[in-house]
Amino acid sequence: MRFAGPLIAFRGASAEAPENTVSALTLGWNMGCDWAMVDARITRDGGVALMAEADLASTTTGQGTVEATDLAAIRTLALRGATTEAGFEPDHPAGLGDAIQFCEDWMLGLIVALAPRAGREAEDAALLLSALPREIPFRLILASRSAAVLAAFRAGRPVIERCWIGDTPPEDPAALQAELGLSALCLTSATAAEIAALGPLGLGILVGPVDSAKVARALLDQGAHGVLTPRPDLIEP
Repeated sequence: MRFAGPLIAFRGASAEAPENTVSALTLGWNMGCDWAMVDARITRDGGVALMAEADLASTTTGQGTVEATDLAAIRTLALRGATTEAGFEPDHPAGLGDAIQFCEDWMLGLIVALAPRAGREAEDAALLLSALPREIPFRLILASRSAAVLAAFRAGRPVIERCWIGDTPPEDPAALQAELGLSALCLTSATAAEIAALGPLGLGILVGPVDSAKVARALLDQGAHGVLTPRPDLIEP
């Protein structure tokens, strides 16, 4: 796997715009990112909300959880502490459809990281797949920390690329790649030796998030294919 640009806007340009919103995606695109990663959770009515945390109060003025609230209600909530950037509409939480429309319009590559409900991994993967259009003109990667989710993605839409998320490399990356048909690993951190050891597998290696230009350059020099960052304007590898 190769990326047209090595910087991936983590939750959009989330250091300067509310995370996982269309404004954050727009700002990341304007800063030159060819890719963004967003978080996804399933709502009470089977919709897909772009939310990193299960608790609505973590980023919005709402109460309760994502899984206990309908998508339409979530999309009306105000974002906690959000300010409107010049040229952007006031933000509200986004649904997966909002991100898809943006990526279709601007051909932004998108990594969607699904955090499933406990014990409902296959169901949640199927709901996310059902929210995707039949034809996807932009580059899309589906990601998760859950092997069960990734297996369900593979069974449901095998042509869509898949990425395993972990804090560090898996114990047996070759076996995991074979089991889940992975095209990439997304790691919170990785050493030069770990990146080199993964090289023969042909996987895309993504690392982050980071907000230091020095760290980003070092990771790319060590062989990482992409760096996740909430501050793509500050990092010029």
